[in-house]
Amino acid sequence: SSDLEMQADPAYKARIAQEAAEAKRMADIGIKTQEDAMSAQGNIQRLTNFENALEAGKFRTGTGASTELALRRGALALGIGDEDAVQLAGDFESGAVKDLLAAAGGSLGPGISNTDAKMLSKMSTSLAKTPAENLSVIRAAKAVEQRKLEVAKFQRQYRETHGGDLDSGYYNELAK
Repeated sequence: SSDLEMQADPAYKARIAQEAAEAKRMADIGIKTQEDAMSAQGNIQRLTNFENALEAGKFRTGTGASTELALRRGALALGIGDEDAVQLAGDFESGAVKDLLAAAGGSLGPGISNTDAKMLSKMSTSLAKTPAENLSVIRAAKAVEQRKLEVAKFQRQYRETHGGDLDSGYYNELAK
């Protein structure tokens, strides 16, 4: 009968409801972290493609780069030029890197604060910026995406050693 009395106690019911809500919140965090990691690998590859193309001079940024891109597009219309390089520069111009930066926002755990992630999402690349400025933004975005992979891996390891669940100790361990 004491079990029934305890289950009828409003404080007990409130504690059970609170524990259930916390378990759901932690499960949602786990799902979001793993989803972010799944997209991070592709994002890293796309950023690496831009980085490599900039370093190899496949397209130019800085003074006159927008004009050069327009001329290259015109040359392509005449059947002259490297279509892949023009496409890459066009993607770069259209904000493909900015889209990746915006996707990098959110909570990434210790090491990258929410403020840092928001600042990063406001950074942008552009044909008007120097290659060094653009490479700096791209490398920062790659670091954020890499952090997503690291946090997801840590989370999987944490679950393996904690009965398959994320609990209140997860964030303490992540901060170490």
